[in-house]
Amino acid sequence: MTRRLAAVILLQLLAQQTTALVDNDNKAGTVAEFEFIDEDLIRDPPAQSSSAFLPEDGNNNNNIPAETKSKLQQLEEKYSLQPNSIPVDARSGRVESLTLSEPILPGMGVGNRFLWGVGFNTDDNDMEGDDIDHRHHRGLAPTTTSEYATLTITALQSWLTSNADALSLSPTEIEELFSQDNMANIRTAVHGEGDDVMVQLHIPRVWKGVLVVGSRIMGTVKHGNLINVGLEEWGTIPSNLSTKPKLNARKASRKVANHASRSLTGGETCPPELQILTMTPSSANDDFGNGYKYTLVWKVCPTLEGQEQEIMEGIVDAQTGQVYSFVDKVDYLEATGGVYPFSNDGKTVNGIPDGVLQDAWPMPYMYVGGDTTTTGGNFDATSGSASFSGPYARISDNCGSSSLSVSSGGLDWGSSGGDDCTTPSQGGSGNTHSSRTGFYELNKIMEMARAQLPNNSWLKQQLRINVNINSSCNAFWNGSVNMYRSSNSCGNTGEIAAVLDHEWGHGMDANDVNGGIAKPSGEGIADVYAALRLGDSCIGRNFFKTKTCGGCTTCTGVRDIDYEKRDGFPHDFTWSNNNCGGKVHCVGGVYSEAVWSLYKRILQTAPYNYDDNTALEITTRLTYIAAGNVQTWFSGSPGSGGCGSGSGYREFLAADDDNGNINDGTPHMRAIYEAFNDQEIACSSPSVKDSGCSGTPDAVPVVSVVSGD
Repeated sequence: MTRRLAAVILLQLLAQQTTALVDNDNKAGTVAEFEFIDEDLIRDPPAQSSSAFLPEDGNNNNNIPAETKSKLQQLEEKYSLQPNSIPVDARSGRVESLTLSEPILPGMGVGNRFLWGVGFNTDDNDMEGDDIDHRHHRGLAPTTTSEYATLTITALQSWLTSNADALSLSPTEIEELFSQDNMANIRTAVHGEGDDVMVQLHIPRVWKGVLVVGSRIMGTVKHGNLINVGLEEWGTIPSNLSTKPKLNARKASRKVANHASRSLTGGETCPPELQILTMTPSSANDDFGNGYKYTLVWKVCPTLEGQEQEIMEGIVDAQTGQVYSFVDKVDYLEATGGVYPFSNDGKTVNGIPDGVLQDAWPMPYMYVGGDTTTTGGNFDATSGSASFSGPYARISDNCGSSSLSVSSGGLDWGSSGGDDCTTPSQGGSGNTHSSRTGFYELNKIMEMARAQLPNNSWLKQQLRINVNINSSCNAFWNGSVNMYRSSNSCGNTGEIAAVLDHEWGHGMDANDVNGGIAKPSGEGIADVYAALRLGDSCIGRNFFKTKTCGGCTTCTGVRDIDYEKRDGFPHDFTWSNNNCGGKVHCVGGVYSEAVWSLYKRILQTAPYNYDDNTALEITTRLTYIAAGNVQTWFSGSPGSGGCGSGSGYREFLAADDDNGNINDGTPHMRAIYEAFNDQEIACSSPSVKDSGCSGTPDAVPVVSVVSGD
């Protein structure tokens, strides 16, 4: 097979991917210089679209078998959908996504008449009159998010079973999806409470007990209604595909070592795992329904001679030993103390000294003796000591350790001039600018995230932050946040809030509902999290000390996600295809620009006219909810890049929906459409219209004055 360097979009093979702030193309002499990805793993350019729309694209429509058309018409009639509105994955020959308003649990959604009850009969034949319109769902209302999630999984299983034929799902496939073994792989997120509940579901595909990488069923239930469901990369797996490997994991690791011409050292950075790999042979692109090929593989991550910070992952055919890919998962990015609130460039912007070291800023959520500080840095302990450690964050500083004892004045870590390992005259050699800034900033963005996602367990765990690593001009995520020292060219990344937030954003992406770094690039959402936290489109001001980022007018960070501060035009799907060459930081800009435009321009102009704070609040809420279940932000062809199941566009609409029915519009649907359509990653179905917030007035009230005593 032809080998291509790893600067291309790769099928997501690893849930916990290592990512970095900027691309590192200089890998000569390292273990990563032998990277490659088999051409059958590379998703083809959108010129050969993976989606066909009936009958909007007459050419694709002619290739769709009559049986498939009949099944689509069956779904459209059953759920009162517009004719020829269902996206189809041409490679799988199956439905890509459905936008519905179908009650499957009790709720306040449109047309939902289910009620929580005890022992009520759900058989309509035993009901009379109005009772038929007020069917009761068996069982008590859930009292915990876990109970709600379990009930939603069961309800979706029932819906899939009843629609299995139209979706071309076999009973065996559905049984395996919801088997006891696969239940541990199903991920859910429950948002809201009472009558205002949204549940997102990620159900990975398994075949004879083996995970099928990249293939899943996703769903969204809001106000009790199933509003979005889709099958992603769900082709037909040959019944004779064996799940018994001829090679064991050790032999697969040797195949990887032989490819790299390096010896094994005996360690590994991930446990070996048997998987079924989804491939896209170029020869099958025009064969409707036969565009996916499936192969049993080993995923192995052996450590090799000369390996340093690289995390090398190999995908090896479990029958033949062929190496399909070999990639480095690092793509290369009132306790008080002195903190850089925004950057370390010494600047005052719009009258705010956010690039100047600020003394006596609170150290939130820090262990002090037997106590923990509040968000404002307050604590009650009168004795004991502290380091940069707390329930949500722990700093590991390569300059040394930190320790400071409580005094009558509290706990002041102080501040100083200098950079990198420079410290005040207290707190130890690890009391650096990076330690103080990193501890403060990441605690703050995690606090912000917990407010949006209170049920996310990852946000309640302790995060490790490594600062002052003895290198420069980068930062990366590998399960922890890793920050570099300064150089003549670049600032210390641990002293730059947006860089810290960006790398944390990869962790958020890897630990949401979908549970993996999003495709075709996770860099965009990491940029968005940083930008929304700080209200600035420049990602990492003062990353570059002596220049601006490529194409940027003023930004000295790694990139600017406001296209008006670059070339003045959207860097859309078409532009990405022609200019990015698959580089993930470039590709991520396609959708990060959409989210920034939604916040900074569209919501702040007519007909919405929100002030900056309100627009930021709306966009932040939509982003945290929507991004959680996105597996692929955009795909298919420019102009309809958001039509795929679980796309960024569809998930933003689901998050914005207020009545369990996207088809009748959402409160900000036109704004969302405009933002994503400018980037060619929206979808014309369902039709675009704003709807009033459910249960609230749609018009200005008429006030009458009546005289009285």
